[in-house]
Amino acid sequence: MNLRSVYHLSCLLLSLPVTGICQQGDVSVPLVYEAVRPKYAPVIDGKAGAKEWKDAVWSSAFTDISSANGPAPLYETRIKMMHDDSILYILAWMKEPHVTAAMTKHDDLLFKENDFEVFIDPDGDGKNYVEIEINAAGTVMDLKLDKPYSEGGKADMEWDTPGLLTAVQVDGTLNDDRDTDKGWYAELSVPLSRLLDAGQQMKDHSWRINFLRVDKTSTKNNNELIPHEYYWAWTPQGAVNMHLPSKWGYLHLTN
Repeated sequence: MNLRSVYHLSCLLLSLPVTGICQQGDVSVPLVYEAVRPKYAPVIDGKAGAKEWKDAVWSSAFTDISSANGPAPLYETRIKMMHDDSILYILAWMKEPHVTAAMTKHDDLLFKENDFEVFIDPDGDGKNYVEIEINAAGTVMDLKLDKPYSEGGKADMEWDTPGLLTAVQVDGTLNDDRDTDKGWYAELSVPLSRLLDAGQQMKDHSWRINFLRVDKTSTKNNNELIPHEYYWAWTPQGAVNMHLPSKWGYLHLTN
């Protein structure tokens, strides 16, 4: 069994600018985000600079991966997006009282700890889509799938997102539980034009996209640490499984 098969099984067994226009309680209606063009190209430094990001609208808060009517997330997660002629800019905010990250090597299995994940399907056909993960240490794991695992899909772990730029900024102290942190930002510059197939042009053709936050924590019960795993998504999947591209939200590129 390959690593991504392990991931898939674990996911199954774990189980107009848009601020939430669609009814999130209805998972049959994916959310829509209208990404505007920035007046100033963001500097990818993990900082929510007012000049670069002020025209982009924060999304509605993430909900339980299965349903917006599921258990309320412990901590707030929101995203912003902007675009130019070739690049999608993503800014994510994750409230977190104790920011942690242990994995430091590219393509480490970040889903085993707290992370932020992006899923992009350029033509919305549910095939040949991209998954990008990042943790609070700035470590990146990325891959491409020919189709969902449930359809026999295979993950290409050797694939690296061409031209990807990322940065993180911790509002607090990383890996130090002696204080209380506010959270962390992840900022990504994703070259959408290089994700297209030969002959395709980058235009507003309703890219499919979704985001996941993995949060793993422990509570103490009779001096015993009880591990918990939480999965919070931008647009609910109707199941504990991110590899359902037909349930992802829509990305519109506006001028």
